[in-house]
Amino acid sequence: MSSIAKIKLKPDLEKIANYLNPFQMKRALEAGYVTVEPVFDQEDGDRYQKKLEAVFTKHGLSELKDELLVVIFVGDENLNEALHWDRETYDGINTAIEVSNFLLAIKQAESNHSIQIGIKENSGTANRPSNKNYFITDQVISKWMGQLIIDAVESGKYPDFEFGEIFRDSIAGLNLMGYFSPQ
Repeated sequence: MSSIAKIKLKPDLEKIANYLNPFQMKRALEAGYVTVEPVFDQEDGDRYQKKLEAVFTKHGLSELKDELLVVIFVGDENLNEALHWDRETYDGINTAIEVSNFLLAIKQAESNHSIQIGIKENSGTANRPSNKNYFITDQVISKWMGQLIIDAVESGKYPDFEFGEIFRDSIAGLNLMGYFSPQ
């Protein structure tokens, strides 16, 4: 497998200053060139660069070649980073929804006399799934365990690194709707 593409370009930094973040600009000024690392290997990077240069030549933009390449590749890096953070946010929202639904179910089941807390363990493979279910059938113990979870969430005693801001905001919203006692 080829290494990650590293492309050195010597653009007119004044022309592209608005497209570089301060760290990239400082590094470029110190080095006298811009190094971009697109998300493909060296062979693909060279091929894309040649194709883009052919387009620039065709349209009379050869004198701006390095500036345009920097803008394209830095834009691609920024887009990939934004996509990564969007995915993280999306996953965080889904986790917050799952946990919030679970907490609401516990809260709403307080008046139910047949509440059971359970765990479904998924094991096996995609082609041969195997599930094991474990339930606490005693209603008093189930309600007690549910209340422990509610109390921990209300007091903020949950793994912040896992749930973060999205979860805190969801719990705050549930508090506003009256599902939990406000802090």
